[in-house]
Amino acid sequence: MKRFLCVILAFIITMGCVPGLAAEPDWNGPLSADASPTVLDTGRGYLVYYWYSSAIYYSEDGATWTDLSDRSWVKEAALYTVLTTAGHGHREFEVLWTGTEYMMRQSLLDDPRANGVLGDSPRNSVVTFLDEDFQVIGEQSFDGPVTAIRYAEGTYYATVGGVEAAFSRRDWSDEPPKSSVVFSDVPADSWYAPYVDVCVEEGLMEGTGRGLFEPERALTDLECLVLALRLYDIQRGGDGALEALPEGWGQLTLTTADGKQITGRFGEKFDYSSLIRDGNADANLYFTLADSELDWGKSVGGKSATLAYSAKDSCTGTVRFWDPDNDGKNWALSFLPDDPEERTAIRDLYRESLFHSTWWHSAVYTARVWGLYGSGTPQIASLAQSTEGSFTFRRSFALAISEAVGELEVTNPTAAPTGVSEPDRPAITALYQAGILTGVDASGDFAPYNTLTRAEAAAMLARVVRPRL
Repeated sequence: MKRFLCVILAFIITMGCVPGLAAEPDWNGPLSADASPTVLDTGRGYLVYYWYSSAIYYSEDGATWTDLSDRSWVKEAALYTVLTTAGHGHREFEVLWTGTEYMMRQSLLDDPRANGVLGDSPRNSVVTFLDEDFQVIGEQSFDGPVTAIRYAEGTYYATVGGVEAAFSRRDWSDEPPKSSVVFSDVPADSWYAPYVDVCVEEGLMEGTGRGLFEPERALTDLECLVLALRLYDIQRGGDGALEALPEGWGQLTLTTADGKQITGRFGEKFDYSSLIRDGNADANLYFTLADSELDWGKSVGGKSATLAYSAKDSCTGTVRFWDPDNDGKNWALSFLPDDPEERTAIRDLYRESLFHSTWWHSAVYTARVWGLYGSGTPQIASLAQSTEGSFTFRRSFALAISEAVGELEVTNPTAAPTGVSEPDRPAITALYQAGILTGVDASGDFAPYNTLTRAEAAAMLARVVRPRL
């Protein structure tokens, strides 16, 4: 028995050492070496094509090959692959797997039977995109033959005439890619899933935390502001990133005419003992700004002072202690700039700095830095004055989109909204005629004062950045 087991074990070991039991790569493909094979490593598998045959094959391991001859791009490339005179035949491919699709360039000689001339095929000036089954899903054309391609971190590159050009998926595809972000509350078959994918890919929208997108939640004014600013930047070639508040934003130094000084941040309590009148040293003090002398209410003191603020060199004005509740308890230190124009500017800057620790602080700051408080963007400016938690109306969102995008391409010139006020009609009509808005019913009712969900906002934004949607 022991001898029998030893024989079996020896047989197993011997069989394990026999070469050729596992499939070995055959880099000739299904044809012989006489066909002159060229093997491409796509980064996901291998392609083999030949000098003396129009066939192309794919393999994951180099051993088992799948014939791709019925693919449209193979047929086009096979029109003239072998020239019978002077050896002028030329056929070259470069294929790269990007993680979601293949990108391919070709270098072919045109078919001389069409015009009697040997020359570059028009296919040479095109980067072709293929799905996992090597079917064409998109193309990007250039002004000359593409001699090299590459892909890095979501950007495609093609070299034409020695110069490398970059482009994005939205340049060649009508459809969004498979999103790398999965939200547990966005079903793959929901009507809004493709739009959410586009907005995530473009950097317009993100989740709300814990793997959620909250598609049915009403959009707030401050979310609307953030989306409008991101869209504004993306439409002008940016990446949608908002400005970060400078370090020390909101810090101030108030110096009175008699040389007394305090330093701190708006909205925080300070020790004002060097300025406070006797008897109120324990008052609940905070710093604020006054819009006019009418805001003084019951006030005491009154000193000339200079305010050095993180957004400005300085401005002069008057500082007083005042009692907004008229109860002698909650006294405030209030500063009134001398120049009326300074009052408005400082008021806006004061609000921005007051909320320096909020999630939306950079949006308000960004609106000012990008100059979006002007007459050309009144809706964005209005959103920047919103309070947290207030829900946005369809009207507000649509006007903010209009301001962020500017001129839109007309795809349906007869589209006309109903339920729109005359001042809003030009902007809303442009959105309808661009296919971004369709209304809430068959009549095209805009319903301007309805709220809208995050899913509805995603749909509108996706149609802006991908007009073909």
